[in-house]
Amino acid sequence: MIKRVIKILVCILPLLSMGVSADILRVAAAANLRFVMPELIKAYELSSEDKINVTYGASGNLATQIIHGAPYDVFFSADPFYIQILIKQQKHRGQRIDYAHSEIMLFANQHSSLTLDIELQGLKQAIEQNRLGKFAIANPKHAPYGKLAQKLLTEANLWEVIQPELLLAESASQTLQFALASNVDGAILPYPYMTQEKIKQQGRYIKLAGELSQQLIILKDASTSVEPFINFITSESAGKILIKHGYIPVTISNP
Repeated sequence: MIKRVIKILVCILPLLSMGVSADILRVAAAANLRFVMPELIKAYELSSEDKINVTYGASGNLATQIIHGAPYDVFFSADPFYIQILIKQQKHRGQRIDYAHSEIMLFANQHSSLTLDIELQGLKQAIEQNRLGKFAIANPKHAPYGKLAQKLLTEANLWEVIQPELLLAESASQTLQFALASNVDGAILPYPYMTQEKIKQQGRYIKLAGELSQQLIILKDASTSVEPFINFITSESAGKILIKHGYIPVTISNP
């Protein structure tokens, strides 16, 4: 009798395990999250069977992909503007979530002699004295950090005069690549990049005025498995990871 029960269990258990399969969640994430998102995912997957695939890019480009049918479950944007576009297009499910804020900085690599200051006077002098090499920002047309950089340069009356030296990157992460090149004297970047030791060792920085609200939204055809991941992102555990990477989480106070 016991042997017969064992044989039945041997036959049934594989069938039961086939019915319990992990989901693969598809995440579209703003390029500035390239360093923090892997750690968030690693922490989440410790307590979940689900796996997460991430596509990074400029928020505007990712929003365009979603509008044209890209099959993502959740969208992490560096600018609420692109979340609002998806809401108007009825590409969402539920409410937008404001989960963190990100500051911005002026960065100069180790080859640069650019003077860094909040008012951008050092940048202005370098332009006037014709000693500025290239200067990098993300493309304002589709990258939130580029849009904020353009705003700061415009307020300092530098937007027009810096055009000959301006390098426009496709995203925040490509702006970082440009910023580390020897012929680039400066760049405006997400401050959280400076939490990376390798980047910190390759240059100087100063925080600039202004920050970007980091928002996410669940997309219309998302898997039901996405809710636990979103709950984790807004948890205290995720907040501590965000702080470690230079973000200001909305869920818990910044120490």
